[in-house]
Amino acid sequence: MLIDLSALPENRFEVELEPPEQFLEESRGRDLQAELRLMLTKRNRVAVRPPVVRPFTELLDADTLAQLDLPGHDYDFVTVFTTVDCRPDPACQFNWLRVEFSLKSEEGSWPVACRLFPERAEDHVKRVHAVEVGTDLTIAPLPGLSVNHSSSMEAERIHYRVMTFGRFGSDPAWHFARTEVVPEVIGDIFLVLVVAVPAVAHATASLSVSAEAQLKSVPFTLPLITKRSGNGLRGLDFPLCPREL
Repeated sequence: MLIDLSALPENRFEVELEPPEQFLEESRGRDLQAELRLMLTKRNRVAVRPPVVRPFTELLDADTLAQLDLPGHDYDFVTVFTTVDCRPDPACQFNWLRVEFSLKSEEGSWPVACRLFPERAEDHVKRVHAVEVGTDLTIAPLPGLSVNHSSSMEAERIHYRVMTFGRFGSDPAWHFARTEVVPEVIGDIFLVLVVAVPAVAHATASLSVSAEAQLKSVPFTLPLITKRSGNGLRGLDFPLCPREL
């Protein structure tokens, strides 16, 4: 199934990030007030394109269904797309970034993450204009063409250390870390998630982000987590209900 991403909304909203309270207390106790005050004046941002859910209409082969080992209920399959944009302060860098989804349902059976992309450092996550999702749930992004060919090739060379968690569970996550070749996590990261949703359930998902920011001038790092409001994750909760674009 080929999905053209040109129709996806380009608007993005900024995730509210804050240091964990425990880290702030420990830093004050370790006489790191000057570094902490300096770091708290910096604006390290992460923006997210609102996740878009599309139906997955292909018939899965028997081998793939057997590997999924879903409970004895009817399931619909959907594909979730989003882009996470890392925007460190000029005086800082992101050492790592983690993006986590929490899949929930009002019924007894919860949604199950079937496939996460990217899964490895070599997977292409920049300048993607279309995605091919196969019947075996393989995901093949089709990179777009750039007017500036040299910058396009440079972006294709950016490979972070990538780890994924939670496949075949309800809490899938990506962890992107810097490498010796690429010393910081910066710019857009394109994400795809294929989910099996119980057909009779009202399923929802929430997205959260955490990261580690570091001052470039001194070796001081600050962990950041998604700020939680009284209403949960503002702007990061969405139904796992597919809609056509």
